[in-house]
Amino acid sequence: MNYIESKNWVLTCSEDKSFKIWDILNLRCINTIENHHKGVVTKALMFNETTIVSCGLDGEIKFWDINGDMKDPIHTLTGLN
Repeated sequence: MNYIESKNWVLTCSEDKSFKIWDILNLRCINTIENHHKGVVTKALMFNETTIVSCGLDGEIKFWDINGDMKDPIHTLTGLN
């Protein structure tokens, strides 16, 4: 679990190929990102607090701009099995 203090968000990941963003002030899920082909095993917030990094069992690392719509990653690294 990661906490984004500037947004009051908590990040969780799952083996269902997704990670979720939770608004902890309103106690609800505000976004479910489903872009990996296998389970998401870890996620992290980069030092600048504007980029989320997700790592999946599919061997991909994806970078997400939290100020965008997050429908697609801004960059993907592949072949990391």
